[in-house]
Amino acid sequence: MKRRTLVVRHPEQLAALSVWRTVRPRRIGRVSFEDQDLAPEIREEWARRLNRRLAACGCDIAALGLSLGILSLAAYFGVRPGSFSSVAAADLVWGFAWVFASTSIGKIVGLSLADRRLRADVAEMSAIWKPQVPAPSAAPRFCGVGSPR
Repeated sequence: MKRRTLVVRHPEQLAALSVWRTVRPRRIGRVSFEDQDLAPEIREEWARRLNRRLAACGCDIAALGLSLGILSLAAYFGVRPGSFSSVAAADLVWGFAWVFASTSIGKIVGLSLADRRLRADVAEMSAIWKPQVPAPSAAPRFCGVGSPR
């Protein structure tokens, strides 16, 4: 499945972006800007920032959670009576659950922080980017059901 590029033409489109894969539109891989009112260097810099933020996976904090889980488990096994010599299968199961939980919490925290950074960038870009409002169309509006004859 190929990822497509989201071409942003208006600041309102930025609201759909999210680090959480289940929230953002499917198959969006990259972001590019298409507004001639923005300077090309600003468009490139914003696209680079947003693409970097969208690629964030929270792995750095998940790795920290994994490390803390393993170290705390090793410390627990080291200070309890019997030390490492009396580790049973049940201890290993609970230890695995502890490490899994600490890693999962780290992943969720990492993704939340990455999404917060993305939201801050989107808010900053939306505050700066004020596109020209298009002129209203001269075409008549019909309020009835069906098409005019």
